[in-house]
Amino acid sequence: MRRPLQRASAALALALVALTAPAHAEDAPAGPHFAYRARGVMGTRFQIMAYVPDVASEAVLDRALDRVVELDELLSPWIAGSDVQKINAAAGGEPVKVAPLTLALMQRTRAFCEATGRAFDPTFFPLSPLYDFRDPAHFRPPLEADIARVLPLIDCRDIAIDVAAGTVGLKRHGMGLHLGGNAKGTALDEAAKVLEAAGVTRYYVDGGGDIVVHGDGPKGPWRVGIQAPRAARGEAAGVIKASGGAVVTSGDYERFVVVDGVRYSHIVDPRTGKPATGCMSATVKVPPMPRAGEVADGWATTVCVLGAERGFALLLEHLPGAGAAVIDLDGKVHETPGFGVPIAPVPTEGSPHER
Repeated sequence: MRRPLQRASAALALALVALTAPAHAEDAPAGPHFAYRARGVMGTRFQIMAYVPDVASEAVLDRALDRVVELDELLSPWIAGSDVQKINAAAGGEPVKVAPLTLALMQRTRAFCEATGRAFDPTFFPLSPLYDFRDPAHFRPPLEADIARVLPLIDCRDIAIDVAAGTVGLKRHGMGLHLGGNAKGTALDEAAKVLEAAGVTRYYVDGGGDIVVHGDGPKGPWRVGIQAPRAARGEAAGVIKASGGAVVTSGDYERFVVVDGVRYSHIVDPRTGKPATGCMSATVKVPPMPRAGEVADGWATTVCVLGAERGFALLLEHLPGAGAAVIDLDGKVHETPGFGVPIAPVPTEGSPHER
């Protein structure tokens, strides 16, 4: 069955710009203008707005989205024939020959996992069936025995990478990769490369709220809203202005079920197999840099798992130019020095686990 790659930590920042396309091609300006394209891919909606010299140049936006589709077909654990699907199918056996992009991404991902003390771990896939929220009415929290059964399979140190041979393998049967925690950021970066190769210098690439920008938007710096985690979709808790780099938000509000007053979300601590308790939401912004989208994507997940105190310290140790904000489970807002974006706290009525 073909299912798209979905990220392990739902990121929902909000574009506060008018991402709308002309109703008909003949309505588009003849000269330089902002063009827009959107497509459903990777289990979410990718949107691009870019400043192009003429109508014919709008095709670069389509090529950028085509690139996202290519990455989904390469990295999704659900798509037959993808590199990740083949690696998972061969777990415990011989390593699998993969594309150069997959090999390089796996090198970075394993290194990142180790740097975070496994707070970010791409081998969490065996836990996924325990947190399947597609039928919320019938969801039952996993038993300790269920978690204990699969937890030994979660360990990025058991990813075997042979750069010379171009192969990736998993050392034990039952292991599985899922790159939903950072591959969407990789797709943002790859889409941005397509735009820049065509000479586009003002753009906004949004993958379900994971955002990479360059240059200014129609009215100055791009404005990226941070979703209020206990409010209606589209209600912002704060707004970031950016002309470069990436902004990613992870939170427990996108896919979750509340059982007996306890919120079970898709953000799971891979070290314990239990829902993470570090945040309602965690926003990470990184300056312009290589692979800004991928970097921000991975760190947003990590900070949400670790919480403000430990997450901020680790983030700034490895990425001094970054900034982050966390809304914790008590609704309080924590920011790294210099983050500088006012964020509304969450009202504290009700159970702290359910808010």
